[in-house]
Amino acid sequence: HSLAPAVIAALRAQYDAHPGWTVQLHFDNLKVALQGTALPSYPTLRRYLLAHGMHRQARLARTSAGALAARDRLEQLEVRS
Repeated sequence: HSLAPAVIAALRAQYDAHPGWTVQLHFDNLKVALQGTALPSYPTLRRYLLAHGMHRQARLARTSAGALAARDRLEQLEVRS
């Protein structure tokens, strides 16, 4: 409720383009992109990202067809530690 619609739209676009960025990197880039707009605090931004499932996604070491198929198969399985 404390995020303006313009901030949410910019954050979603930024996350879609760069899902591997840390929360701090998203926060710093929002400061630059939305200069003059009231920005939320870092903890508020972090809570928003976590609440909406926008977690940092690791990059694949390999982008071959086999690596992509293995990633997709692993996402479908239940993995227990």
